[in-house]
Amino acid sequence: MLASQQQRLVYHSNWRVRGFALILCFDDFGIRVGDQRQNGGKMAEQPSILSIRKVSRAFRNVQALSDVSFDVGGGQVHVLLGHNGAGKTTLIRIILGLIRTTSGSAMVSGLDTWKTRGGRKTREKVGVLFEQDALYEDISAMENLELFSRIHRLHHQTWRNRAEELLSSVGLYDRRHERVGKWSAGMKRKLSIIRALQHQPQLVVLDEPTAGLDVQSRGKIRDAIDRCRSQNTAFLIASQDLAEVQRVASHVTLLRRGKILYSGTIAGFYSQARLKRFHGSTEALKSFIGSLPAGMELVREEQDVLGDAALIRIPPTFQGNEMRPMGLAETPVPLEDIYLELDK
Repeated sequence: MLASQQQRLVYHSNWRVRGFALILCFDDFGIRVGDQRQNGGKMAEQPSILSIRKVSRAFRNVQALSDVSFDVGGGQVHVLLGHNGAGKTTLIRIILGLIRTTSGSAMVSGLDTWKTRGGRKTREKVGVLFEQDALYEDISAMENLELFSRIHRLHHQTWRNRAEELLSSVGLYDRRHERVGKWSAGMKRKLSIIRALQHQPQLVVLDEPTAGLDVQSRGKIRDAIDRCRSQNTAFLIASQDLAEVQRVASHVTLLRRGKILYSGTIAGFYSQARLKRFHGSTEALKSFIGSLPAGMELVREEQDVLGDAALIRIPPTFQGNEMRPMGLAETPVPLEDIYLELDK
């Protein structure tokens, strides 16, 4: 970093200095996420990197979280779902040690996140990306990464090699010496994700990581997450981008008004909603809809690239082999429909 640029960081106005301290605080509590590996077609159990145990949090008369418990293992991508006010942000702040629980505990690799808040051991284990990027726009991408590498006391060659590898993976290597202020919002977002990953944390917490990214950039971020998962990194992601969740999630926790509606594998999440979707010709669908068995309900009819389709709500007593409509093919139910069905 040039001396003049160092001076600009040191002699910023008071509000910028306070902002700088806040950014350090947030980055200090970055987190990695664990995953389960494929082993003979089955998911192998991995030790929990993040353990949430009976966490409750109240703000005066508002109960933000109530008895929330789940685990995130190495190599997992665990997604937090829920409408605004469901408790996702409160839970993330607890995990990062920014606020304490009313009861219960949040542990990262065996360390209580509140009791060890600000400690070096916690900083080393966690990487974090908030919804708003925390970058210095008057210096280059490499200088940004160098600044944050010093927070984690990374060796010079270690952080440089890691930074260049990650920048290459998201298509930013050739722009690494440009001032960040000249970049698009999508490029800044990718750099922010790199910043969360550069010290190779055990747990990475990402808040809306694909916000503002184009389709190609989203694919590169997924690739970067996959590479980290293969190294047993755990990810906890808060996102409303259900199409992206469907592509990356191994596990899901759905919150509503601070309580868990579902927590488990993505496959189990799909099975919770009593929905089925069928494709076929217009005539076959009309015949099927006109003769639905008692207790079944048409949610909607629609068209997509495969043709006409119908979404059906089925009763809890239904068994899978009871419905084999002639001339129709069963297709996956969109994650958005599962989410809306469970979050009524």
